[in-house]
Amino acid sequence: MSKQLSRWAFIALCGLLTASQGACGSATDPGSGTKTLLALIDVQATAANSQVEIDLTANNNPVIGANVAFTHQETGQQHTAESISAGNYRVIIDGYARTLAVKITAGNDELKAQLQGPAKHSITRPSNDSRVRRSSFATLKITWEAEEPAESVVLKANQAAPVTLNGDPFGAEIPLAELENGPVDLSIIRETTVNLAGGVTGSQMRTRYQVDNRFSLE
Repeated sequence: MSKQLSRWAFIALCGLLTASQGACGSATDPGSGTKTLLALIDVQATAANSQVEIDLTANNNPVIGANVAFTHQETGQQHTAESISAGNYRVIIDGYARTLAVKITAGNDELKAQLQGPAKHSITRPSNDSRVRRSSFATLKITWEAEEPAESVVLKANQAAPVTLNGDPFGAEIPLAELENGPVDLSIIRETTVNLAGGVTGSQMRTRYQVDNRFSLE
């Protein structure tokens, strides 16, 4: 089987797993808990760091004084989030913490789970610092590569409207009419999520991994 066919076979399998389990990746675990906490955990990551923010409530009230601990599974390091306001917690981890286990305790309330974020990706077209000519084309073709597909992808390029893709086709097009000539900052953000089984309905953990490049449009 060719590499391309193998990748699409993996995408199809990943889609089935995502529908049933909430994320594609063997390290993802919806976890367990007392089902009394509403937790929204958002991980915004780049190669430089992973910024984790947690919104925590119980019975529509912010949870104050909770212990929110993360384990970066690739390194084994543990990190405790600090309270930044009532019910809101934050921690910044060096590098890309792709697989994070979380354990939250607040009195008798508890929640634990684990999410494997998307595999690192790189932008293959247009390449960084390249020059792109409009010619007679109506759209700009963008491609990227990664070891595994993500659940969804967002593309951002200067003032153009963001493009959101369900699934991960490893390629998309942006209308050139929405882009002005000159430097263009391109961002590709790939995402995975898991619904937290130990929390109140609606509890979720999400990881977004972002890669940027810049090219010149002429």
